[in-house]
Amino acid sequence: MSFAIQQQVAAGLITFHLAGFRGYPNSEAGLNVFARCLQECCVSVEHAEGVLKSFDLEFPTLRDIITTATTMRGKYEVAVSPLVEWEKKYGKPEPFDTSMEGHCLCCGRPWADILARTAPVGCNCLQKP
Repeated sequence: MSFAIQQQVAAGLITFHLAGFRGYPNSEAGLNVFARCLQECCVSVEHAEGVLKSFDLEFPTLRDIITTATTMRGKYEVAVSPLVEWEKKYGKPEPFDTSMEGHCLCCGRPWADILARTAPVGCNCLQKP
């Protein structure tokens, strides 16, 4: 299963934010249990930091971490991807046609001639304004 936070990062955040609190786990195994809980409950590193900053003086229980993370989840959840919204509104993107087929609407000459500058001068298609 893929999580938004790596376990080592979660353990580091717990150590950074809660190391001096009463009830802090005195073993690495205990710390890893809380890190795994934080990892499973949070959607981003910012969310995990917000959860840990909400505790004061006493080290939280697993239930406290889960409840706080669930309560704060909406604030840190990522909205729908802009690409998904764009595709919903406009459809799947189509690849750009680079064949240079077609003609200039201004002068009627083929694009290949205009871009190669082999056509006679007289059209302002490629001149800068």
